[in-house]
Amino acid sequence: TSIPDFSNASLATRKAGDVCFRLSELTEALRRFKDAEALAAKSGNSLLQGEALSRAGVVYSYLGDNYQAQSQVASALDLLKSATGDSSPLGRNAYGEALANMAEVNYSKGHFAKSFEQFREARKYLEKDRKAQAKVYRFEGYITGSLGDANRAKSEIEQAQEQSYAINDKAGGGLALVLLGTFYSFTGKPLLAIDLCKEALEIFRSIGDRHGEAFALNGLGQAYQKKSDLTNALINTENALRLLESTGALDFVAVTTFK
Repeated sequence: TSIPDFSNASLATRKAGDVCFRLSELTEALRRFKDAEALAAKSGNSLLQGEALSRAGVVYSYLGDNYQAQSQVASALDLLKSATGDSSPLGRNAYGEALANMAEVNYSKGHFAKSFEQFREARKYLEKDRKAQAKVYRFEGYITGSLGDANRAKSEIEQAQEQSYAINDKAGGGLALVLLGTFYSFTGKPLLAIDLCKEALEIFRSIGDRHGEAFALNGLGQAYQKKSDLTNALINTENALRLLESTGALDFVAVTTFK
């Protein structure tokens, strides 16, 4: 098998992993990303190898293994670092994505300050990738909201929503809707929050995103709790947990909670 064949196979396998991840098939996504990394290594393509490692790290984080998550993304950053100095937008973008993934891992570990700094750094490399920019804005919203600055969080989330809508990223748009709902729950407008989370729930169900669906259900549970409707709060929260367990995810950080 020629080197180009290994590279093409790696890219195709990684894309298949991306689909599995979006459908919340985490174990299968991890297998595909590992296979993609091995194929890229055989071809000597450090860009593809780094991208596959970076994605595998995110899956490990969802599965609750933050040690492996950090190890995988750190290896990806080592491979991709040389790409930041050249003129290739693909290389810079891959490094930025890996840096954002490391920030996500640190967020899941509760290292908010470090995570926020890494997201800000990642944004410098993602100027041409609106989907990745939206992710950065969402997490910056998570962090500022968790630290008590709800208005700043709202601004970050609205920027994320704008980026997602611009490229018709339904999953990203749905996540932004849930987070805006969280803002309105926090600021005493639970009915508006419920409407936004229900809108997001329909989006996630239409695209088969079970993790996103659980995220929206959790947001609904919080909104109903703020409305003092404890029955619906419990129903939605329990449904979120059951759905999340069905995906194999163990790390469900309460990113929809502003404290």
